[in-house]
Amino acid sequence: MVLGLQRYTRPHLESIRAAVEQLPIKGLGPVTNDEDVPAQLAAQTIASIEILGAQRASPKVKAALDGRIR
Repeated sequence: MVLGLQRYTRPHLESIRAAVEQLPIKGLGPVTNDEDVPAQLAAQTIASIEILGAQRASPKVKAALDGRIR
């Protein structure tokens, strides 16, 4: 679990995809996905989101991750 801001950039998520991995995001604080992160990339690389805080992402990314947010 991470305390504080978590920021996910397109290059970071692309490296996760290249490693054929998925992230379980857990934390206390805001989580942001940069505006240039496409919904498909987020869906391929983020396994779940469990946070106590705000999630900041484009509407398309939020929709793509809808079933993974707890």
